[in-house]
Amino acid sequence: MYMTTFIKPYTYIAIHKTSGYFYYGVRLSNKVASYRDLGVVYFSSSNTVKTIVEAEGADSFIWIVRKEFNDKKMAAYWEYKVIRRMLTHPKILNKAVSPINIPGNWFTNGEVNILGKYCPKGYYAGRTYIETSNYKQGYEKQKLRRWWNNGSISVHTEIPPNSNWVAGRLHKDIEKWNGKTLIGKKWWNNGEINYRGTKPPDGFVAGRIKGFTHKVQRTRPIESNLKHSNKMKLKRWWTNGIAAVFAEYPPEKDYLPGRGKINKQKL
Repeated sequence: MYMTTFIKPYTYIAIHKTSGYFYYGVRLSNKVASYRDLGVVYFSSSNTVKTIVEAEGADSFIWIVRKEFNDKKMAAYWEYKVIRRMLTHPKILNKAVSPINIPGNWFTNGEVNILGKYCPKGYYAGRTYIETSNYKQGYEKQKLRRWWNNGSISVHTEIPPNSNWVAGRLHKDIEKWNGKTLIGKKWWNNGEINYRGTKPPDGFVAGRIKGFTHKVQRTRPIESNLKHSNKMKLKRWWTNGIAAVFAEYPPEKDYLPGRGKINKQKL
């Protein structure tokens, strides 16, 4: 019967002989004993230490096994505790603490909270109430925003950019489609209506009439476009507080001019 030996995880320190800079780490996946592993087949997980070893050799460091453990979680926790105390040292090569098996990922310096995988220098595990309040205030401001669109793109703001924008968000496919169809097209007008296309119809010149944004369908004849444009000028929005209609006259007596916040409902 053969006895199997348990390979213990360990913490270590690597000290650069010339400069005195050092790196503290933990080895959890070693397949041989620590004295046959550290500085022989394993040269830490630090890219900085590995770069120095490649340039100057493994003998440029003093490799010291600090402590062995019977459990990987205890080894990782011990490394966390030690590095957290040593991060303020001017010659430490560790850049941050990796909270392996440590509950929670909030770190604070007493004023600012950071949510992430690593603990920066000067921070410790936990979260402060001041920063939490700031997050809540930011969330309340976000709730005041709403979606607006101009028929081509959508924006998320508290108020619309101008009067040509209406409440609501366009589907992403519509935004992409509008963007592709408008590439290479210019505005043309005949003094009364605007048209957007690659080539102007007969009687149209380059430019756009200000204050009139109605886009003419390409399939309509010019005469039909003129009639349609005149009808559109006579129409306006009416609402009763529940629904909105676009017509020349209100459908009932309880309808008043305006559209309000209603832009999707139809009668």
